Formats: sequence, structure tokens, C-alpha cells
Amino acid sequence: MRRAAHEGLSPSAARNFWPSQEKEAVLLVNGMLAENLEWQNEVNRATFSMTAGYVYDLPTIESCHDPIINRGNDFIGRIVRSGFPGAHYVEFFTWMKYLPSSIAKWKREAEYWFHSDGEYYGDLYKAVEKRVEAGDERICFTSILHQDAKHTGINYIEKVWLAATIL
Repeated sequence: MRRAAHEGLSPSAARNFWPSQEKEAVLLVNGMLAENLEWQNEVNRATFSMTAGYVYDLPTIESCHDPIINRGNDFIGRIVRSGFPGAHYVEFFTWMKYLPSSIAKWKREAEYWFHSDGEYYGDLYKAVEKRVEAGDERICFTSILHQDAKHTGINYIEKVWLAATIL
């Protein structure tokens, strides 16, 4: 995973995205001047827009209230909360991992979000994959992952989740 991430995040790969970064910087300043009381939302929009463009070659996100931003923030929140030490009793009582999902709410929720997020980010990955196979040469992190599949040595699921966690 480290090697795969390095391929798409190296300084030489980052040069490909300078024009989109400049565009997002201009839009950010313009948005901050227009909506100076909501500048934090504008920074969040610009950051997410640039990252989504870098990872999946998505078009510029125009609104601070775009659903992709909410979905991404929810995903990040779940990842961060799950990483807190002591977030789940199963960390202390390891025998709990053998409980069935029907009686373990934490397990049921984890399985639900794994499938839901996996499907969502898998669809974003597949869209880039189809575009690359059709001959569209626009560069993004996901297209780099797809083209270097043999070099990186990670499987499809790992590529989908690596791209999702970078977003």
C-alpha cells in the first residue's frame, strides 16, 4: 500500500495537478470574498474539490453543500471515531469479535458501512477504470493505481480503499 500510495503522491506525480490547484485557489479566494462569513465552509469545499479531482478526476465542486462533501465528511468521521483508543469494547474483550452481528450492534454497523462505503467508492473507482480502458488519458491518482496494478502488487479491493482513504 505504501508503494502504491507513493506512486500517485510523489512530487513528480503532483506536478500534473498544479493547474487544478491554481483553479481551486482562485475559486477559494473568490468564494471567501463572496461569502466571508462562511469562509470555513469554502475552505472545506475547495479542499474536498481539489482532492476529489486529484483522486477520481471529478469536476470542480461548486457548492459547499454538495452531497459528495457530506458523504466524504461522514466517512472521515467514522474512520476517525473508530480509531480512537477504547472506541469499542471489542478492543478489551477480544472474544466479542466472535459474536454474531445480530447481537453486536458495533459489528452490524461496521459491516453495513463497509459494504455501503465499499460500493460507493468502488463505483467511483470503476468510473475511472472504464475511462482509462476507453483510452481517456486524464491523469488522477486512481488512474495511476489502475495502470500500475502489477507494479504495486495490491488487489482491486485494496486499491478502492486506498483511493477512498486518500479522498
